[in-house]
Amino acid sequence: MGLEYQLKFATCHAEPCLDTLLRGVVGFAGVEPTFGSYQYRSEDNVGKMPNLEVCIEPGGLAVCDYGDGQRFLSAIVMECVAQLDEVTVSKRDW
Repeated sequence: MGLEYQLKFATCHAEPCLDTLLRGVVGFAGVEPTFGSYQYRSEDNVGKMPNLEVCIEPGGLAVCDYGDGQRFLSAIVMECVAQLDEVTVSKRDW
């Protein structure tokens, strides 16, 4: 487990728009085939777990930082702010 966050958008956005946005963020390493999550890795991460994993969900994104993923999260938030309406970031508590 890692630190989990939720990004919510003021207006709902279609998955193709978010797919393009997420694939364009530096560090994008691919889409995990089973769950469809977007994975981000640092150059020195050769392990099984990515640094950051993002899933598209209704109204936003679910994010899990497995370690050293803050720079990728920051880049995603900046792209969301630049391309979408208001973005709210919150820590997800289970």
